[in-house]
Amino acid sequence: MLAAAGAISLSACSARTDSGSGDSSASSQSQAAAPSAAADAADPAGDGKAQCAPTSIAYAGTINGANAALGVNILNGAKLAVDQHNKANPGCQVKLEQFDTEGTPDKAPGIVTQIVNTPAIIGVVGLPFSGESKAAGNIFNGAGLVTVTPSAT
Repeated sequence: MLAAAGAISLSACSARTDSGSGDSSASSQSQAAAPSAAADAADPAGDGKAQCAPTSIAYAGTINGANAALGVNILNGAKLAVDQHNKANPGCQVKLEQFDTEGTPDKAPGIVTQIVNTPAIIGVVGLPFSGESKAAGNIFNGAGLVTVTPSAT
């Protein structure tokens, strides 16, 4: 489930298809439509036969503030994946919990500690920024919690 959420989160990004040269003739040319999903992207619906106890995954990252645009896009990708999974798998409903780190290394450790102390959370999408990942990643590792960062280096 978490891998599917991460795959959908990452596939929500799109590539720029114009040359950016300002040439007006380029805008009159037909452009191919982007595929709806990468050929090897995981399908969050799976086979529709999943069975599980109530469970959660978390998004941990910026939602508000100056860098919110990045975090909100990642969160929306995770929401899409969870919604698709839940629609296809009535026997395994997953809740997406949101935690705002504001993208800062000083706030992330407290938020991450809260996440690892929530037993229903089985995995995390985030932390988006390298500084917060460096400051708090060892907490996830120490707790054995699966995480996928969509953008941190």
